[in-house]
Amino acid sequence: MSKELIRKTAWAKHIVETYLPINQIESLRKKFGIQLEPVFRDDWRGVRSWCSKEGYSEPGYAGGCSGWYNGNPLVWGGVCGWDVTSDGKYALCRMAYEDYHMFKVVEYIPNAQGMLTEAIPVELQDVFNLLQSQIDELKENQERIFKILNTRQ
Repeated sequence: MSKELIRKTAWAKHIVETYLPINQIESLRKKFGIQLEPVFRDDWRGVRSWCSKEGYSEPGYAGGCSGWYNGNPLVWGGVCGWDVTSDGKYALCRMAYEDYHMFKVVEYIPNAQGMLTEAIPVELQDVFNLLQSQIDELKENQERIFKILNTRQ
C-alpha cells in the first residue's frame, strides 16, 4: 500500500483527521471492521527504536515524514494525535507529551453466514476478497450443474 492509498482508506482518514479518542477505538470494529491490537506503549525514544527495528521510518517529528499517513508531528493533550504507516499495518497514537501507543491494525471480515472470521491482516484483504469471489462463483456454477442434472432425469 502506498501513502496515497492509505490516505483514501476510510478508517485511516477517520482516526487521523478526527483525532479519535483512544477510549473509542472499539468503535472502529463496528464502523470499519478494524481492530487495533496494542503492540507497545512508550516514549519517543521507544517509538524511534521500534521503527528502526521494524524497518519503518520514524513518524514526523520536526521535518515531516513520507512513510506515514500524516507525516507531521502528532498533537497531544485535549485530543489524541494519530498517524498510520503507509502500508496500513500499524497505527500510532500520541496521548500526552511522552506517551505513545502503537497498535497493529487487523481487519475482520464477515464470512458468508454473517459471522466474523478470525482476524485477517490488512495486507491479505485483497487476496481474501479474490478467493471469496472465486468461491461464490464456484457455488453458482455448482447450482447450475445440479439444475441441469435434475432436468435430465
